Amino acid sequence: MGKSTKVILGSITVLLIVVGLMIITKTGFTVIDGWEIGVKKTGTNYDMKELNPGYKLFIPVYEQITAINGRPILFNYSKSDAHKTSTEEIRYDGMITGVDKNGIPLSFALAIEVKPVKNMMADMFQEDGTFENGLDKKVIQPNRSIVRDVMGSFDAKTIQSKRDEVSKMLNQRIKQAYKENKYFELVGTVDLKEIELPKKVRDGQIAVQLAAQDAERSGELIVKAQNEAKAAAAKAQGVANAKVIQAKGIADAIVVKAKAQAQANKLLTESLSDKILKNNAIAKWNGTTPKIVGSENSQFIYKLK
Repeated sequence: MGKSTKVILGSITVLLIVVGLMIITKTGFTVIDGWEIGVKKTGTNYDMKELNPGYKLFIPVYEQITAINGRPILFNYSKSDAHKTSTEEIRYDGMITGVDKNGIPLSFALAIEVKPVKNMMADMFQEDGTFENGLDKKVIQPNRSIVRDVMGSFDAKTIQSKRDEVSKMLNQRIKQAYKENKYFELVGTVDLKEIELPKKVRDGQIAVQLAAQDAERSGELIVKAQNEAKAAAAKAQGVANAKVIQAKGIADAIVVKAKAQAQANKLLTESLSDKILKNNAIAKWNGTTPKIVGSENSQFIYKLK
């Protein structure tokens, strides 16, 4: 066996041993899946070009390859889900707390979804060292800062009635922030789920609502009583008016009847007068006046004129 052959066999043996150790220790190679982003570090510097999916070899200790989940990450800020275990794609946390413009504590439950910008991950690693550090500085802290800033624009006593306005402002501020964020982009819209107030404020609001309801019920009772009184008065007035109309009708009928009787009596009296009798006699003789002759007890018409 020649010297060159021995060298080749020795090199192959070393390579097999290295590959065997890499397999056993699971180091020196990695696999980047299709949805992942690969970031390679050589010595103390990061390679500024992200790695594509596939099998990747590297020199242990001297080189490192980190595979990052490139899928969207949902940040769920909630009281009920805060105890759940976070995953690569869902991060659970408690409600974001802050204060209103008067210093009264507030808490928001909301959901914000972001996605890593693939060609900026190596730059972020170079700046922040790890993905978690970058996520905290580029996403988690800005989210909380913006939400708290929005809280400070409202009054805790009226914020519940301005929920739509709060949601609109949140979306505007966060969208603008992620337009300026080189490392992560916003997916969809911010979902404002709940606004929680301190117990004292809630109790005060409930007391005000109950007082308003009592006042409303009292007002309704007053209006009902007033309407009933008006209805009774209207009914009584109607009966009184009917009686007045009835009495007036009877009186008018009596007056008309009396006037008619008086007129009749007058006509009767006038019809019995000498003048009426004479006029009637003239009418009887076709307009010729007869001449009466004879004594008082024996008169007769003697001559017509």
